[in-house]
Amino acid sequence: MQNKICIVCGVKKGIDMFYRSVPSKCKECHCLQARIRQRSPYSLLKSRQRYLVRKKLGKHITSTITMIKKYPERYAARYKLRNAVRLGKISKEPCVLCGNPISQGHHSDYSKPLVVTWLCRQCHSLIHRKEDIEIIEEIKKYACDIVIPDPVPPYRVDYVNKQKLLTYLSYPELLPTNTKI
Repeated sequence: MQNKICIVCGVKKGIDMFYRSVPSKCKECHCLQARIRQRSPYSLLKSRQRYLVRKKLGKHITSTITMIKKYPERYAARYKLRNAVRLGKISKEPCVLCGNPISQGHHSDYSKPLVVTWLCRQCHSLIHRKEDIEIIEEIKKYACDIVIPDPVPPYRVDYVNKQKLLTYLSYPELLPTNTKI
């Protein structure tokens, strides 16, 4: 029978007391070091972070599946638009209100999935929040294909975004040159 010396404890042991993957440490020392490593504050923090990520991802997947089941026409329209953009059938355009080149598609009618109004994230959220009557009236003037439901109180909006949007709508000449209202 062959014997080896563990580099951690320095004891001479039989070869069957060593893992094949870790030939320099005996099984006892290897397990002891693993337990110490697992109980370190850094390791506990990392395991907690992994747990929270899995939990959050699970909630996200669950809510997405719920939304798909609840509103299948929305999902189908978004899916068709996403594929058309990916395949190059439709190209993304700048926001029709402020000219921001990073835009999202806004469906006024989900039965027409490829008919969208391109809006930046801020303008899109203003439309969906339905919070400011002034802005909604201005949007209705310039972007007639956007269907906006009546606003629901409370009427509040981020002041900076409101002023920026009203400035662009009041003075279209301030918009970037490639933008149309």
